[in-house]
Amino acid sequence: MRVASDGVKRAETAKSAILSPVRLPFVLHEVLDIHFRTPSTWPKVAGESTGTNVRRRRLNPEDFLDYEMPLPSRETQMMLGKVRAEVDAVSRLQDETAAELDALLPAILDRAFKGEL
Repeated sequence: MRVASDGVKRAETAKSAILSPVRLPFVLHEVLDIHFRTPSTWPKVAGESTGTNVRRRRLNPEDFLDYEMPLPSRETQMMLGKVRAEVDAVSRLQDETAAELDALLPAILDRAFKGEL
């Protein structure tokens, strides 16, 4: 991994593409996760990589190694990590609430059809 003059980190070899805390102490794993889960990132990473059909498309390692990821400041990375944690907490709460509502729905419908509501 090298830093270009514009502050972009870039992998130089296949070995340096392995993302580990030892290799990338300046990139929070949450930032990498957010960046590479963003749908608009993959067309940029993939370049012109294609397979024989849509289902067999795969990422060309050379395209991945040539990809330049814009890296936010450490403060921005920390903020993204906190926002990600908050979103995950809200998502878990939403899942729990949905499960509770799903469990209550039959009882509510039963009471409604019996005229008890």
